[in-house]
Amino acid sequence: MRAKIFIFLLSISAIFFISYFSAPPKEKGPLYDTHAYLGDTPLLLAVADTPELRERGLSFTGELKDGEGMFFVFEEAGYPGFWMKNMNYPIDMIWFDEKKSIVDIRENVAPGTYPRVFQPLSPARYALEVPAFFTKKNNIKKGDRISF
Repeated sequence: MRAKIFIFLLSISAIFFISYFSAPPKEKGPLYDTHAYLGDTPLLLAVADTPELRERGLSFTGELKDGEGMFFVFEEAGYPGFWMKNMNYPIDMIWFDEKKSIVDIRENVAPGTYPRVFQPLSPARYALEVPAFFTKKNNIKKGDRISF
């Protein structure tokens, strides 16, 4: 009888262990690294400045609050592409040149657009993802600059 109880408890523990550690991460949102201003609009930003952080981006995160975002830093100017893989909410995508001036904007990009890739029309060295309609609400436009 003791052997059966031991095996039962061992099985329950194994099932719990496997299910707990194999579940996808549930996160509240990104960890914030810095404050910035886009024009006169204050932002609280997570910075993605490594290949791993850029690849993960905002995937699997909870919805961004107004004034929050993720700032992407690339080694050199180019046409960095973004997709909505594993995203749970729509965002605005903003690309900046080497002087941190906006060169392109895509508004209200929905998770359902995956696997489409969004790229700037002009070379960009930086990118910013913010909540959908942020650019419209704050009258953000090409030529505006981000400062830290």
